[in-house]
Amino acid sequence: MKSSDNLAKLLQSWQPEVADSRDFNRAVWMLIEAAENRKGITAAAIFSWVQLFARPRIAITAGAIALFCGIFLGTLQARSTGEDRYLQSLNPYTLHRQDHQAE
Repeated sequence: MKSSDNLAKLLQSWQPEVADSRDFNRAVWMLIEAAENRKGITAAAIFSWVQLFARPRIAITAGAIALFCGIFLGTLQARSTGEDRYLQSLNPYTLHRQDHQAE
């Protein structure tokens, strides 16, 4: 039991060292500022875009524009493919002749 007595005496004599609160707060804020500076401009730009799309009016408008652009591009692609299929259904050699004339 001698080791437990020594441990009890050691624990009673131990006093924690508390740093000055002003120095601690200053050190914490310096670490926070350093971390924010490391993020750089790209993180700030991304964050500003995310904040911009957090507004419902802008987010809905951007979604509608993306939807209509997708429909428009899809229609153009389908139209060219559809025309080729239609011409080939009328005359299977039409596309073959067009390819040779282009050369």
